[in-house]
Amino acid sequence: AYYNNQVYIISGSETKRFDPVANTWTTLAAPPYSFYGQKFDYDGNDKIYVWGGARYFFQGAPTTNGYVYNLATNSYTIIPNTGAPVARAGHTLCAGNGGFMVWGGSTSTGFAPSTAESLRSGGLFFLNAQNVTVTLPLGPLYMYEKK
Repeated sequence: AYYNNQVYIISGSETKRFDPVANTWTTLAAPPYSFYGQKFDYDGNDKIYVWGGARYFFQGAPTTNGYVYNLATNSYTIIPNTGAPVARAGHTLCAGNGGFMVWGGSTSTGFAPSTAESLRSGGLFFLNAQNVTVTLPLGPLYMYEKK
């Protein structure tokens, strides 16, 4: 995520900030969970939302775990997974307006999910003060293509 002329990277068990002008890296607070293939997005308001992924590189089941990184305080808030959509990896995450949406992905732990493992569903997550709530599971969504 790019914020205030610096780049933020959340990868595995590390959070780092890169300053391209000074060409320096800063280690920040460690995330509460370490997953491969988790998705994250910056919301434009000092928050980076992170959700899903799998415990190991294409091994182990996908997760419903997630958290919010607060750039201003260098701290994390765990997202409760009560009411969360089905666990997934390889999904899309879009943030904005105090929350985020996850969509698609797969329940598979391998490189080539079957049609049954591919998801056409998702959910909305909202951050209100310090409480993160999951609302309105979504699905299915269909895409129409003009030929």
